[in-house]
Amino acid sequence: MENIKEYLPYILDALVIILPLVSVAVGLAKGFTGLVLPFALTVGFIIIARLYAHPIAQALTSEYFHDEAVKHLAAHLSEKLSRGTLTLKGALPEAFSGLIGSPGLGSDYLLSADAIPALSEKLVTAAEPAVIIPAVTVCVYICFYFAAKVFSAFLLKPAKAIAKLPLIKQADKFLGLIAGTVLGALRLFVYAAAVAVAISLASESSFSRAVTETQLLSVIANEVINIF
Repeated sequence: MENIKEYLPYILDALVIILPLVSVAVGLAKGFTGLVLPFALTVGFIIIARLYAHPIAQALTSEYFHDEAVKHLAAHLSEKLSRGTLTLKGALPEAFSGLIGSPGLGSDYLLSADAIPALSEKLVTAAEPAVIIPAVTVCVYICFYFAAKVFSAFLLKPAKAIAKLPLIKQADKFLGLIAGTVLGALRLFVYAAAVAVAISLASESSFSRAVTETQLLSVIANEVINIF
C-alpha cells in the first residue's frame, strides 16, 4: 500500500499523457466516420430522449403500468394482511414507505380487506410522480440509448465503406485525427475536473497530497478550478 502511495503522483501524471494519446490513436485508427458518427448518433438520441422520455414515461404509466401497479400492490397488501400485518406502515413495500404521513395515510392506519382496492389506487396515484414515472423515465432513456447503438451499427457499415473510397479515405483519417485530439482534450478536462472535485472534498487525504506532488495534473487541475 505504501508503494502505491509513493508512485501515485507518477501514475496520475502518466494519465495526463496517456488519455490524450490514446484518444488521438483511436481517432487515427477509426477515422472520422468510425469515431464521430457513433458518438454523434448517441448524443442525438440522448437529446431526443431528453425531450420525449418524460412524456413517453407518463403515457406508458397511464396506459399500462398504473393498473398493473395497483393490482400488484393490492395483492401485496392482501398477503401482508393475511399474515397478520394490520398497519399500513408494516405492510407497505419500501418504495412506497415515503407516502406514510400523507393525508389519510398515517403510520397507525389499519388495513382492512374491503379498503385495500381503493387504498392501492390511492397509493399508486400518489407514488407515480416521485417513484413510478421517474423509474419508467430511466427505462425509456436506456431504450433510447440502445436504439442509438442499433441504429449506429446499421448506419456505420455503409458509412465506413464510403470512407474507404480513395478520394475520401485520407480526409476521413485526417478528420479522425482532429476529432481524436479534441476528444482527448475533453477527456483530459473531465479527468482534471474530477480530480479537482475530489481534492476539494477531501483536502487532507493522501490522494490530495499525491495530486499536489504531481508535475502536470496539479497545474491542469488548478486551471480547471480557476475556470469555475
